[in-house]
Order: sequence, then C-alpha cells, then structure tokens
Amino acid sequence: MDLVAFLLFPILGIATLIMLVSPQSKGLRLRTTFKILGIPFLIFFLDEILGQSYLRTRCAIEGGSKYAEPIHAEGYYFSNKYNSTFDGCAIDCIEALLVHKFHYFETNVGYQYPYFTKHQGVHRFFLVDKKSGLCSTEGNQFVGGWGTIPSDKCIAYTRLQKPESRYEVFVASGDHWDQSNKIGYPPFNLERNYSYILDRSTGKIFGSTVSLSYWGGWVRNASIGHNSATVCPSYSESFGAIFKKIITPPIE
Repeated sequence: MDLVAFLLFPILGIATLIMLVSPQSKGLRLRTTFKILGIPFLIFFLDEILGQSYLRTRCAIEGGSKYAEPIHAEGYYFSNKYNSTFDGCAIDCIEALLVHKFHYFETNVGYQYPYFTKHQGVHRFFLVDKKSGLCSTEGNQFVGGWGTIPSDKCIAYTRLQKPESRYEVFVASGDHWDQSNKIGYPPFNLERNYSYILDRSTGKIFGSTVSLSYWGGWVRNASIGHNSATVCPSYSESFGAIFKKIITPPIE
C-alpha cells in the first residue's frame, strides 16, 4: 500500500500540473483536475471519512461516563473481562494508591512473578510507613514510570479468602480481537470499550464509562507501520473519569 501511494501521488501531481497549464477552457480544466484528484481521493479515503463520521455519531450517543451520584470509598476490588488473575501490585495498583490516593487496592493475583508478593490468590495492597515492619520484600519490586513511592512509605499486603471490598471496578476493554465488543458493520466496525462500578453487596451497577475506537479505513490498515485507533471520547472523559467523577477516596 505504501509503495502504491509513493508511486501514484507524484503521477497525479504531474498530471494535475499539466492539466492546469493546458490550453483547454478554464471550466474543462477544473472538471478534469477534479476527476484526476477527486476520484482517487474518494477511492482511497471515502471509507475513512465515513468511518470517522460514524465514530463521532455513535460517540455522541453512548460515549462518556454515566452515574447517578459520586461515591467515596477507601478502596475497591479490580477485575477484568480478559484476565481472571493479575500480576500483583502493578500499574493499576500503584495508580490507585499513589495517584488516586485510595487506601487499598484488591485484586486476584495469579501471575508467576507478581509485584510485591510471591503468593497467588486475592490480595489487598496498601501503603504503610517503612517503620511499621509490614513492608513487602517479596516479588518484583520494580515500579518504573508508574509513580514514585514516598521515601517513608512502602507497599504491604494482606491475603484474603475472597474480595472484601464493597465496590468492584470491572474493565472490559483491551482485546482488539474480541468480536463481542464490535459494533457496526465492515468497513465501519467500532470497538466498544466499557467499564462499570459494581456494588458487590447489592449487585447493582451504579456507574459506567464507554469509549469507542475506530481503527481506520483500508488505506490506514494496509499501510506499513503502527496503526493506532481513533478513540472517542478521550481517556479522561471515559475510563479516566471513573476515579475522578464516579468513585473517589474519602474526603479527609
């Protein structure tokens, strides 16, 4: 695809220049120029234009966050449609504790080399003072660019028989090949990425977020190199809104 574009566009440009300086009438030159440029443009990009329009239309209907009222909670249990177990106190845990300032983060650990624990099963991770003697020295201790643990704090955990948090944050996104997340019809397929917050004591969903992803038309998908999706609405107005608008730590 890239080779075709590399060869075709210069040819179209030369043909257009020749037509503009030809002795034909101005109206005929303009019509011919439009055919030279317009028809290939529509062939190459019409599906992209229509796809982007479909994305914006559906995004306006169902995109963003929906909730009755925000709640305050000390922490939550984190789960995912595509993973029944997680790698300990990794990026989602670090963000919950350091960025969003929750008091704890629960999840089901199942990876072979998890973060801040050597055990599998349901864990509750939290920050403690280094002097407490509770600091975990187990597992992978690398935090990387996820956040900076204060010098006087460390990660600790307790093991649980089952989740004890009242609230659960459930994520159903991230699998490009899951056909159940597709909406629309080719070539305008969109991916629906949704998350919800569940009250585990009642089974009631009291908040949700939706974003839609469009991976482009045939030109973009046939090109060499990385193709990233167009997402609507933005992260801050979809999944990022969960911890800013729907569920937040207690006000201290």
